[in-house]
Amino acid sequence: MKKAIEVDNEVELDEKSGSKLQWMLYVIVIPLLFAVAMGLVIATFSGINVITEAKKVTSIFNGDSKHTDSEQNSEDTINQYKGQIDSLNTKIKDRDYEIKQLQSTLDTKNQKVKQLQLEITNLKNKLSEASKTAAQNKKSIKNIVSTYENMSPTSAAPIIEKMSDSDATRILANLSPETLAKVLEAMDAKNAAKYTQLLSAKN
Repeated sequence: MKKAIEVDNEVELDEKSGSKLQWMLYVIVIPLLFAVAMGLVIATFSGINVITEAKKVTSIFNGDSKHTDSEQNSEDTINQYKGQIDSLNTKIKDRDYEIKQLQSTLDTKNQKVKQLQLEITNLKNKLSEASKTAAQNKKSIKNIVSTYENMSPTSAAPIIEKMSDSDATRILANLSPETLAKVLEAMDAKNAAKYTQLLSAKN
């Protein structure tokens, strides 16, 4: 008898539980699903992509937004570095151009220096040759003067009178005073006066 009562009580409890579930299904779940369906329909007709929006919401809850922000920051940083690299490359090109210009100017100056050095060398060579020639001429004059010193004044005077004034003056200027006096004395008075004036002007 007791077992029958217990079975009846269990059946009544099951019926009460089933009725509560049915009540929740009809009163809460079905209206909620209907409301969601109506919302989806309205959103679709309004031009809203429900699936895309749902993915965005899901990504926010999953932390994808932080990942997206991080990617954006990384991209901005890369672009910033690229800009700095481009700026540095531009500066390097400008410096290379300036260096080339300076190198060209330096090459031009070096070329001018070489030309000047060559001209100096040529002038030194000419000066050396002129010095040698002058030394030879001086030696020749000494030899000539020595010859006239050993000649008699009467023999030397006619020869000197036939020379050009510059050559005659050069020889007479290197004679000893005694020989010069004797040579001038042996000359024609007019020529003697002329050479005397030339010698005075030279001294």
